[in-house]
Amino acid sequence: MSHVRTQIRSAIVSRLTGLTTTGSRVYPSRIYPLADENLPCLAVYLDEEEISTESIGVNAPLDRMADLKIKVCAKATSSLDTTLDGILAEVETAIGTAPDQTFGNLLKMSPLPVNITVDMEDTLEKPVGIAIITYRINYFTAASNPALAI
Repeated sequence: MSHVRTQIRSAIVSRLTGLTTTGSRVYPSRIYPLADENLPCLAVYLDEEEISTESIGVNAPLDRMADLKIKVCAKATSSLDTTLDGILAEVETAIGTAPDQTFGNLLKMSPLPVNITVDMEDTLEKPVGIAIITYRINYFTAASNPALAI
């Protein structure tokens, strides 16, 4: 079975697949294809994670706080900021109105947006606008089994 991080990423990708602007172009990785036909798109990944526990032992629950990042990528045009903002609104709405805010009991609380950054990737043949929304998520696993959410 896969690490709970992978399960969370898959659940978020499933929730975001089919949005009006990005459709099926949702990738469960920080690496994604930036060809014109793949834009606009979303990349979903987990970044830094803090782990703590209040007990000691093989099956001690690990309290995990992680940064879930959703990277929005769109072609750089004169309406780039409007496009990025529109996709961010779709993402925030999809996450915020998910009928199951624990995503199948993987999370202990609803994902909370904590940050948005906007940038340009201009080292490519055609420039791409990027907006990253960071959600703070909380989940628990047993110390002996990172594939089981508890």
